[in-house]
Amino acid sequence: MMSETNNKIWELNIYQSLKDISDIENQKLLWLGKHPTEISSFTETLGMLYDNFEFENYLDFYKSHHGVNSLFDSMQELDRMISNYQITGYALEMEKGGAEKILNDPKWIKISKKASDIIKHWDLR
Repeated sequence: MMSETNNKIWELNIYQSLKDISDIENQKLLWLGKHPTEISSFTETLGMLYDNFEFENYLDFYKSHHGVNSLFDSMQELDRMISNYQITGYALEMEKGGAEKILNDPKWIKISKKASDIIKHWDLR
């Protein structure tokens, strides 16, 4: 059982990962190597949310502590959207100009918008 402090840190990490997914302009800088001090990628962005911060486990935690509500439903929908996009995204990333292809893909843009809606909702609670 995690402590209350660890839970708060976990939530903060999930929030920040969702915020990263929501910010296409920052992704353009990071994924295309135009940021002055940092670099990232599609794989790293998803790896942070799922591998490092265990988003699927967080959904279970959230549901057990807050119940099923509109924020939970939105996060669950985002999880489904990402799950449906992962194979496409990983394949595109391997292509020449793959990061640009993902960043311009209407499906990724929709995922990013969904993450943005979640951040706005999260900030209001």
